[in-house]
Amino acid sequence: MSTRNPAEQCVVDSEGRKAAVILSWERYQQLLEDLHDLAVVAERGEGVPISSEPIALDLTADGVRRVGGTRVMLDMVTSAFNDGVTTEEIVQRYPALVLADVYSVIGYYLRRREEVDAYVQERHQAGERVRQRQESRFPNQGMCERLLARRRVLLTHKARLTPRRSVQAGGGDANCWRGVICVH
Repeated sequence: MSTRNPAEQCVVDSEGRKAAVILSWERYQQLLEDLHDLAVVAERGEGVPISSEPIALDLTADGVRRVGGTRVMLDMVTSAFNDGVTTEEIVQRYPALVLADVYSVIGYYLRRREEVDAYVQERHQAGERVRQRQESRFPNQGMCERLLARRRVLLTHKARLTPRRSVQAGGGDANCWRGVICVH
């Protein structure tokens, strides 16, 4: 008997070739269980095969992955999923989606989480670059203040308007603001 590794013990023949293996009882039981599992898998192989459906993702010319032939983007579905939204709720949010496609895409995401997260991160960075480029071309500094100032002027102007009675074309009376065309 030859012993090279304490876990591996072999019996060799007269020519020095391995002829048998000596195993611990635990290892022998594990191998029997593995053989049983393989036999079950082999039996199933004769039955109805499980079909492999394609993932419901389309890649557009600009590199955007859309779900199930719709305009809904992969990052929208994965973001909702990561926020704890169920697949059924995702379909309610985006009625163009089919429930089976959402399950397919989430399964794809779970099997390739790092790859998809990297894709989503790149999409966010690309969006940020576009936003910065647009803001440099069309600065919006002071935009909020200008809009609030316009709102104040309109509210002040509206407060100065007084209601008056007018007659509609059909002969009915309606309350209208002076200087404003009323459509009833």
